[in-house]
Amino acid sequence: MVLFNFVLQSLRARITEEKEDERHVNADAFLCVVMSEGSRGSILPTSDDQETTSPEDIITAFDDDHWPQMARKPKMFLFHTCEGARKFSMIALRVTGNSKVN
Repeated sequence: MVLFNFVLQSLRARITEEKEDERHVNADAFLCVVMSEGSRGSILPTSDDQETTSPEDIITAFDDDHWPQMARKPKMFLFHTCEGARKFSMIALRVTGNSKVN
């Protein structure tokens, strides 16, 4: 799933659509890429109300409790937010659950 410059309402709808997609039944893993405006710890959707969300909110929407269809399967989330004049990027990785690499 790739999200690029989204409105928060469409993000929520897209998450629901993705979780209901039957192709995930046979999937071995899930990758979510989010690119948008942002600031430290928050993602600013492209809307006038400037309601924000966080990477943690998006990750939680896809955790084992909220997406049992993909429980115990690897999920990777990549977030890239433009922070105005700042000239550096940061990558944060979080491993959850019983992750074992063979």
